[in-house]
Amino acid sequence: MEAAGWPRVGVRVQTGTMANRIQQREDKLVADFGVIENPRERLAALVDFGARQPELAADGRTEENRVVGCVTEVWILLEQTSAGLCRARCAAGSPLVHGLVGAYGALYEDVDPAEAAGGEPRLLERLGLADHVTPTRLNGLAAVCEAIRSRAAELTGAL
Repeated sequence: MEAAGWPRVGVRVQTGTMANRIQQREDKLVADFGVIENPRERLAALVDFGARQPELAADGRTEENRVVGCVTEVWILLEQTSAGLCRARCAAGSPLVHGLVGAYGALYEDVDPAEAAGGEPRLLERLGLADHVTPTRLNGLAAVCEAIRSRAAELTGAL
């Protein structure tokens, strides 16, 4: 299933305001994937979507970019583009985790760092998938979101 309406990475979309871009993207994913009735198929489609997001290159898989709190190795690089917006690149040691992390990373792409620092997506809960992912993976995703918020705060100079 193709998530229609998603911008290509690096293309700034002028829909909505910067203040709610993460929420708009989460709403779009919920609308796109929520039509899939079977939770396992919905999770598989979300993982496939996340896996198609730009991946962090091997040279970015450093200790500095590693997310602490994940059982599977996860790396996130959050950079600021020349336009001052976030650019998220993610990688993980397992296909399932890579897909989930990629889907969450897509929420933060081309978002102002101040918004990213305050973003608290609830994608799995809203898609009814939180009960279909192990508690360990849910804790890992919480660590991923915290790492993104922390790194975004660093980009704003707040830390």
